[in-house]
Amino acid sequence: MLINTNYGKQRFILLQSIIIVFAGLVAASFVFHWIPIEVARYTAVIILATQFWFEIKIGQKLFLTSPPFLMSFIAIFFFCFLQGMFIYLPEIPSAIPSGIYGHLNRSLKAVGSDAERYIASFSMVLLITHAIAIFFIKINPSNKEPEQIKRIPYLREIFIFSIYSITPIHAFCQTYP
Repeated sequence: MLINTNYGKQRFILLQSIIIVFAGLVAASFVFHWIPIEVARYTAVIILATQFWFEIKIGQKLFLTSPPFLMSFIAIFFFCFLQGMFIYLPEIPSAIPSGIYGHLNRSLKAVGSDAERYIASFSMVLLITHAIAIFFIKINPSNKEPEQIKRIPYLREIFIFSIYSITPIHAFCQTYP
């Protein structure tokens, strides 16, 4: 059976473009409050799952190694989806005493807040970045032979020295006198 590659390429571009458009709409709806955050939260998870399914279907599987996709997935899944499902308890009063339950009060303020909206919006933008990058990547990482990494002498020592010198400066600047 012969497959029309031009039709397959057009279908790939169409489906990937639909994912990009919907991810953009969800990102904008997080920021501009177009839809309730509960609906946007689950729509974002559906879009991530669609991208996941789409890449498995076409056999590319770049989501496994793509930093924008992984960061988007982690932020949407753990910060929005799971937190929204398990921490948001409407029967808990908003003014919890700061004793033992003080950490719960702080986490309840984060659910549905503007911080969650901006992080989720940023995650959708990262998904869009990943989806656009798929248009330009023509290499399947599983088929490519590994290349030898060129080692730079003393790079590890330079990195360790940089961390040791920057950490006290960062700690000094971030703490109050």
